[in-house]
Amino acid sequence: MENALKERLAEAYRVHQSGDTDRARRLYREILSLDPQQADANNLMGVLCLQCKEPVKAIRHIKRALQTAPREARSYANLGIAFKDLGRMQESADAFAEAVRLEPDNGEFLSSHGNALRLAGTPGKAVTVLESALRKASGNPGLRHNLALAQNDMGVLLNRNGDPAKAIVHFRRALELNPDHPQALLNLGLTLEQVGETEGAERHYQAAIRVEPTLADAHFQLAHLRGRKASATEIEAMKQRAQRPETPLSDRVKLAYALGLALESTGDYHAAFQHMEQAHRLQSSRLRYDPAAETLHFQRVQELFSRERLEQGPFGSDDSRPVFICGMPRSGTNLTEQILSSHPDVYGAGETTALAHAANALSTAPQRPFPEGLQSLRPDALRHAAERYLGELTRPAGTAERVTDTTPMNFLLIGFAAQLFPRARFIVCMREPMDNCLSLFRQMLTGGNEYSHQLEHLGGYYRLHAQLVSHWQDMLPTRLLVSRYEDLVLEQEQEVRRLLEFCKLPFDPACLAHHENRRVVRSPNASQVRQPVYSSSIGAWKNYEKELEPLHSALGTQPTLL
Repeated sequence: MENALKERLAEAYRVHQSGDTDRARRLYREILSLDPQQADANNLMGVLCLQCKEPVKAIRHIKRALQTAPREARSYANLGIAFKDLGRMQESADAFAEAVRLEPDNGEFLSSHGNALRLAGTPGKAVTVLESALRKASGNPGLRHNLALAQNDMGVLLNRNGDPAKAIVHFRRALELNPDHPQALLNLGLTLEQVGETEGAERHYQAAIRVEPTLADAHFQLAHLRGRKASATEIEAMKQRAQRPETPLSDRVKLAYALGLALESTGDYHAAFQHMEQAHRLQSSRLRYDPAAETLHFQRVQELFSRERLEQGPFGSDDSRPVFICGMPRSGTNLTEQILSSHPDVYGAGETTALAHAANALSTAPQRPFPEGLQSLRPDALRHAAERYLGELTRPAGTAERVTDTTPMNFLLIGFAAQLFPRARFIVCMREPMDNCLSLFRQMLTGGNEYSHQLEHLGGYYRLHAQLVSHWQDMLPTRLLVSRYEDLVLEQEQEVRRLLEFCKLPFDPACLAHHENRRVVRSPNASQVRQPVYSSSIGAWKNYEKELEPLHSALGTQPTLL
């Protein structure tokens, strides 16, 4: 009986190897009907199920095989593959770990274990496992490949957590293992740009494109580097990629924005604007913007945060450290923070969603949009919200006297923030409306910026924003300062002194050399805020004067701001 089963199993395996999976399945079933616990038949049936995209069935057969033969490393490896196919990555990692325990020097198992740890979202563990494995099986190409992926993922995690220096080490290690790793080249470029190494960023973006010419993100980032003129070769490559039918919509959007900036750098403004418009058409194809609803929303914000409410409270924390720098996107908020954070007593926290999260957490009407849910706020709830916000904002700030939050759209939340922190200061950045709106139109914005896709809507939204800022000025005359981008550029020292005086800080010459500040800037315009102030963007809208006529009409007359 036993010999007969072995012969039938050998025949089933031969059929399986020949590619006839249907007949092989029948033969395995016949064997298992005679001996349901037969380990080899269960394991091979599990492999067949994996090949036929049936991971749930594969797991059932492989686990049955392991009940009979618990020391079969290959079965554990097959189980790891099945869990991976189901997206159950931690279980996959555990299965591969058992395979490695049984065969510690098997390079395939070591590689798969590390990769499963990476896919489970633990790149640190993956790097440790794979670096150790590489010392045991240095000739395994899969190990080097998976370790490069893990090193790249570790770099991304470190950069996201605010440690770009260590992130760069991991990206460089990934490229040491695989010099043609496009994502590591791109990510290293992004990180170098964030820390001010623009030339290095440019080289790595270009290298990423050489390795993978279809990598839209690399084209996009390269086009955003200020001060460089795009080459005809770069422009043609982007056009060809954008025109291919297989190019994903998200890539076409990025390439259209990149082409707009690239052509602008060559002085071809008409063609540049055509690509900008195309980008907005593509990006807004599934979005809807309701100007009337937005107008009503702004009115409700002004009605809720009245003078009486902002003077009588209730209030949250008495902490005077927060400085909220806000305004329309592309109005100079990042430049202003870069200048202030160059002062030794200021920590720049960058853009954060902490204030919006605090407002959402306090809302008593979660199914209704801000601000209705904040009509009634209890003092204790405000205090707790202020403490949570401060914990997130000031944790890395040390002994800084001021901590800046530079989320542009916080201009909608100024009233709420004024209740949360009655001693906080607000700097609203304003820019010549046509220049500000053009700068917005040139950029790819995501999430909550539906107004930006049509010039008429963009102009109308800017008017709503200006009216709301005028309201905040009336409500908070001593706590709010309007800083004009043009003043910051053309009268730099005078405006910097005004900003520091408003923040109750002594003048420091470092604020005039903000481009030497090595802090991390997580913004699409990171390369711009690291340059000395420049005036070339003032009046830039005149290059598109004819194309921007709908915007000019929509803007109309702006309220007078102090």
